Amino acid sequence: MDASVIAAIAKWPNVPAVFGWLGLTARGEWRLRGERIENVAMRAFMDRNYGSDAQGRWFFQNGPQRVFVKLDLTPWVYRVMPGEPLVAHTGAQPRALKGAALLDDGRFVVETDLGAGVIDDRDAALFLRVITDFAGLPLNERGLERWLEGKDEAFVAGALLGLAAAPQRIERVRVGHLAQRYGFVAEPAPEQRSAEPVQRNRFAPPLSFRSEPRRTPAQSAASECIAAPALCARPRNNAGRLTPPRRSVTLTANEVNTS
Repeated sequence: MDASVIAAIAKWPNVPAVFGWLGLTARGEWRLRGERIENVAMRAFMDRNYGSDAQGRWFFQNGPQRVFVKLDLTPWVYRVMPGEPLVAHTGAQPRALKGAALLDDGRFVVETDLGAGVIDDRDAALFLRVITDFAGLPLNERGLERWLEGKDEAFVAGALLGLAAAPQRIERVRVGHLAQRYGFVAEPAPEQRSAEPVQRNRFAPPLSFRSEPRRTPAQSAASECIAAPALCARPRNNAGRLTPPRRSVTLTANEVNTS
């Protein structure tokens, strides 16, 4: 986590968390309300400040504000490159292999010291090269067929992915059971007995996230003007709300402000 983010948390410890805005696809793409985040600096910032809490809810630490992530499949997405160690969608490199699974939709999941992650579907053919039989030999076509039919066992050779540990047997897991099997929350939500602060943050986060509780249009307008004066120049409708822009807003590196 960035030092500036840690400092921001210490300075403003009670900023409300945000839910329902940010998502992670099964190809490791960050999406804001369904739209892919294109800004390279913003994506790098998010990659560096990605983590999870004790409940298995994954989040991006946006300065002092925690933005929880809706997972399309798993909290990590792993890429397989020829002759290179396994790498996560954030650029982090796992060190140890803890398990592996074949999903009922044909995708692969590996569990590492970072956590459970799907193998990017574009790398499935390369991943097949690290699957072996019980003797540690690569599966031939017949061996692959027998394994897929459930007649034989197959293993992932972690060493071929640059990971420590003995070969791990590939178990079979249903997509609907992934979160329970690997202990994560696919769609985080506020706790029932909310310990979340109820007072709105006066600082406008870089991605324009908004959190509950709801306030009147006048209160929202005043807060937005304090946090981001440029917003006040935008027209508002009769309810006092900002009228939607004609084009989607493109994030810039200057909008990343964690102090």
